[in-house]
Amino acid sequence: EGALEISGQTCKRGEDFARAEYTNPVRMLTTTVKIDGGRIHRLPVISRSEIPKAKLPECLKYLYGIQASAPVKSGDVICADVCGTGVDIVAARDVASA
Repeated sequence: EGALEISGQTCKRGEDFARAEYTNPVRMLTTTVKIDGGRIHRLPVISRSEIPKAKLPECLKYLYGIQASAPVKSGDVICADVCGTGVDIVAARDVASA
């Protein structure tokens, strides 16, 4: 296997990002989940850190099938270690009980 050649970057961070994007792309995950007993019907959630891009469809499918219960505070863990990624999914806002 040949060495990965990266060019055109103007800083070390750009080179590091390009290398990571090519070898192991990751993304933050933001979506919504159902919430029971809240003043809204969907709870916005976000991953605490980046998730491997290849795992995003599996994570989304799982999250679409779960339900949180109000009340919820921003930062509460809604799903720990989503799909074995080691990343927690947390509430992105407060939701009071209805």
